[in-house]
Amino acid sequence: MTAANKREKYLYKIMPYMRKNGLSTLKMDDIAKYMDISKATLYKHFQSKEEIVESVVYLYTNYIRGQEVSADNSTTFVQQFQHISEQSLMLAAYVSDIFLQDLLTLFPALHEKIMLAQKERNQQLKQFFVAGIQEGVFNPVNSDIFMMQDELVLRRLLDPSFSIQYDITMKRSILDFYQMKAHQMISPTHLSALDENAMEVIVSTLIQKLN
Repeated sequence: MTAANKREKYLYKIMPYMRKNGLSTLKMDDIAKYMDISKATLYKHFQSKEEIVESVVYLYTNYIRGQEVSADNSTTFVQQFQHISEQSLMLAAYVSDIFLQDLLTLFPALHEKIMLAQKERNQQLKQFFVAGIQEGVFNPVNSDIFMMQDELVLRRLLDPSFSIQYDITMKRSILDFYQMKAHQMISPTHLSALDENAMEVIVSTLIQKLN
């Protein structure tokens, strides 16, 4: 395994902590603990907490920008809709409110990088949805408001308190939201192209990682 691969492996181990607890109280001792390495090994790969946070932000922005959307037939539009839904779920899960708030306070320049990547993503998605509407695959809904749902609703559904308050499992609530979005956006004649089983696997795998 190359040094770069090892660094990335360690970063993925600290991401769940950052998602849940933010950055303000995170110390290098904690980072070594959650990466499951010694402090000597930690400093071999990362010089500071800021470098670690910067590296995590780099992975996030690469993920945001790396999910290009394009479609040239009705089936592809629906498949891309599923990929977009998966990405939105992952972003809501890992780029959490507490992570973003601490990033804004402690590392505002890094916060701006994520905001810029998300803005670029939203612009690209808007063009994609407009194209799908023109092709008759998507319903003529306001794409800006449609995308805003992901940021507002998914974060709430991923909060364990929601499941307790409404007596519903996190998995069920996310899948119900996904189905609701599909019926909002995809015209009835194209709904059969959805692969709901694939989304169920994605949601189940994510929840296992978060717990």
